Amino acid sequence: MASPARYLDPHQPPRKPSNAKADRHGLHRASAVSCDLAPPKGVELSVLGAGIHQDNPPFAESPEKQEQPEHARRPSKLVPQNSRQAAAARELRIRERMEAKKREREEALAKAKEEYLQRLEDKDHQPNAQKKEALHMAIQERERREKERLEKKQREKEEQQKQMEEAAKRAEAERKKRYKEIKASAHEREQRALERKEKKKLQKELALKTEQEMQEQEKKRLIEVQAEHKKKEHERHLHEEMRKQNAMKRKEERMQKELQEKARLEEQHKKKRNKYMKCIATMGLIPAHQEAAPAQAWDSEQHADPGPAPGEAPRQPDPDHGNDDGFPRSSSWGNALDANHLP
Repeated sequence: MASPARYLDPHQPPRKPSNAKADRHGLHRASAVSCDLAPPKGVELSVLGAGIHQDNPPFAESPEKQEQPEHARRPSKLVPQNSRQAAAARELRIRERMEAKKREREEALAKAKEEYLQRLEDKDHQPNAQKKEALHMAIQERERREKERLEKKQREKEEQQKQMEEAAKRAEAERKKRYKEIKASAHEREQRALERKEKKKLQKELALKTEQEMQEQEKKRLIEVQAEHKKKEHERHLHEEMRKQNAMKRKEERMQKELQEKARLEEQHKKKRNKYMKCIATMGLIPAHQEAAPAQAWDSEQHADPGPAPGEAPRQPDPDHGNDDGFPRSSSWGNALDANHLP
């Protein structure tokens, strides 16, 4: 129920709205303050709805409605307006209103009939039988026409209700059909999603399997390459050992040949020296009994090898000298020791 505190004093000017605009009835759309026009002092307005209504202010609930409990005054919109329960409740309310209007019309018709008859009785206190019969027939005809009109209206209403029910059934069937189509399409979409998921899973497993096979093949190839490399390395080591052994063998053979050549040259040199000493002794240059000892002493002095110095590499035989004895092959001493140059 509206509070009486929101209505202002009749002589207080109404509050100006914020946008300085009011509707035609003097009420501001966006304000909770009443802007009803109040009459000046001493002036009583007889126009219905004008002025401040202290006893029955505007927008106030009726006394009958105020006496009702709170739950009866609340709107009974407890279900959504687009549901079947709401539609049934709406149809029930419409049917109740139509029946109430029908009862009101019938009551009004009966009341009008009674008033009409009462007026006729008041007008003619002693009506004759013919007038009464004509009046009765007129009333019956009017009632018949009214009944036919009501029956026709009821038939039209029933036909309209039937059409509405058929339209509702068609809409429900269409809704169910659409729901089935949507459900089927959703199921098909889910199936396609599952198929895509399975296909992706299979592709992933196949790629993983292929990757594992490639890794296994790569491991095998790496093992084979390592084995081949080890084999080649072993062969290379064997070849290197054989080469070293052959080189040592050739070196030993060369040293043997050099020693043999050195011994041969020493023997040849000894022969030439002995021959030379004999030749000198024959010529009388030295006594015969001193021939052997000085020759041996001279030979030991000439062929004494002191050896290499500390930290020095071993000496190699000079190709220009036979035995490093101070007698080069190309010197005059060598030519003098040659048998072809002896006298």
